[in-house]
Amino acid sequence: MQEKESFISLFFKGILIGIANMIAGISGGTIAFITGVYEKMVKSLANLTKKFGPNFGYLIQIFLGVGVGFVGASRVLDIAFSHIILEMICLFSGILLGGIWNDKEEYKTIYRSGKKRTYIISFLIAFGAIMLLTLVNQLLTESDLEGITQRNDERWNDVTIMQMGILFFAIIFGATAMIFPGISGSLCFMVFGIYYPVLNAMSDITNISKYQDPGFAFNLIKIMIPLIVGGALSLIFISKPINKAFEKHRDICMYLIFGFLIASIISMFILNFHDIQIQFTWWHLLLALLVFLPAGFFASVLLHLSKLKVQKRREERHAQKEELEAKIQEETETQDVSE
Repeated sequence: MQEKESFISLFFKGILIGIANMIAGISGGTIAFITGVYEKMVKSLANLTKKFGPNFGYLIQIFLGVGVGFVGASRVLDIAFSHIILEMICLFSGILLGGIWNDKEEYKTIYRSGKKRTYIISFLIAFGAIMLLTLVNQLLTESDLEGITQRNDERWNDVTIMQMGILFFAIIFGATAMIFPGISGSLCFMVFGIYYPVLNAMSDITNISKYQDPGFAFNLIKIMIPLIVGGALSLIFISKPINKAFEKHRDICMYLIFGFLIASIISMFILNFHDIQIQFTWWHLLLALLVFLPAGFFASVLLHLSKLKVQKRREERHAQKEELEAKIQEETETQDVSE
């Protein structure tokens, strides 16, 4: 039995997922997995039409937080990455390492089951896929293609049909990051050359003064429509095969995720290496390693322990309820026999 989480808990986890998807190299699906909402989220998406009410109610709590994370992160990340990029990367690295630590016993148990070669291959495939995607991004960056390397105030001020098409297909790949742990949505956006236009569009949503210009509002709508439609279609259709894969081959999926987690940490440092070099000081390094990395690790572990505590409480209440029901049933049967 799983504990029915509160709106605040799911909303906060959604915010973390949204923030993660805006950081190059880290996956929203990874954070969903670490915070314990991943499997239920995938099942809810895969069975949305069967039990629409409960599944939609659960998902909307998470995705409201994701939306806030997207919009809020677009402003905060620009500031944070401009001043403490190494600290931020170490913070999220700590979160990922904490996630691995939380599931270490399950990884050990699976590995001892006898399919060691299969699990090693699964790990290497996942690790290699992320490293390949990172390499492709670095090659595109070095070629100085427009829209990929320009970390500035670049905006699409007059969105064309072609750009809407690019946004649509890019978000289909990017939304996979919320379903399959390890695939970075922002990394996919960078490969398609839309990362900074999307980042700025998200940031502009909260800029009330700009809405006085009708052209701005119309342009923002043209950006948001393909993002929302493409994302929704991707989440709905990708969730079904992934849900089936988890149900039938959970052990292999766990080692795929293990590979994605390790590769994501390395990928974050590679993708942001240039900015790290620019900001680097020994004080930044000490602060990152002694404060931010442990903070991320312990936050992840504490969140996991809190989840286990809630689940244990729920299981105890469920056991007491079953015991009470069995006792009532026994008394009823005894009474019927005596009569």
